[in-house]
Amino acid sequence: MRKTVIATLVLAAACGDGEPEAGRPDAPAADGVDTERRAEPSDTDLVVRLVDSIPWDNQLAAGVYRRVEVRHAGGVDTIPGVEVAERPRVRDGAVWGFDRSDGDVERGFRWTPAEGVESIEPPADFVGFVTFGLSPGADRLAYVAGAAEGFRPKVVAWPSKDVLYLGPAIPGYPSDDQNSSVDWPGIDRVDIRIRTPDLDTPGGSWLRASGDPAGEMRVDTVIGGG
Repeated sequence: MRKTVIATLVLAAACGDGEPEAGRPDAPAADGVDTERRAEPSDTDLVVRLVDSIPWDNQLAAGVYRRVEVRHAGGVDTIPGVEVAERPRVRDGAVWGFDRSDGDVERGFRWTPAEGVESIEPPADFVGFVTFGLSPGADRLAYVAGAAEGFRPKVVAWPSKDVLYLGPAIPGYPSDDQNSSVDWPGIDRVDIRIRTPDLDTPGGSWLRASGDPAGEMRVDTVIGGG
């Protein structure tokens, strides 16, 4: 059941009905529409938004995926064979994201108008239904990694998968708890929180790893999720 909650919560954040005006780089995103632009000159021709609604149901969970539409100098394309829950990112003239199927992540992907879709295999300890987040610059992937000794916060360079940070392990398994989170409050700063198996602390406790994965990371315990 906890896997069900994870998938449902993630997918709920990706769905909506509004759409921004086409071709307006300064237009604010309407509710539920994911538009990603970056300042680098190579990216200024790409405007990404989520379109359509594709229901899915794996008997344990159900939700809706979206297709990815890209407006660029040569026209408008919908990325073929890709269904997403999370917002894709734009970097170096390409769209980066994660393709999903039946509640789980199937693969990462990179798409350009000239080259089409390139598949990227997730790291070996990346479990498709756990919490993860691609950095705003699409060059780092933070996630709750599965390990023999439990589960732990981890950040890798993307798409090379070189390890930038590996935090301490917590007994258990990522699917044991739906309250883990990964946030990128800045382009180089991450905040990863994993619920601990501590049942005695009122409100529960979380292992928090935060900071710059390529620099200094701080590990502490958060009480009550605050």
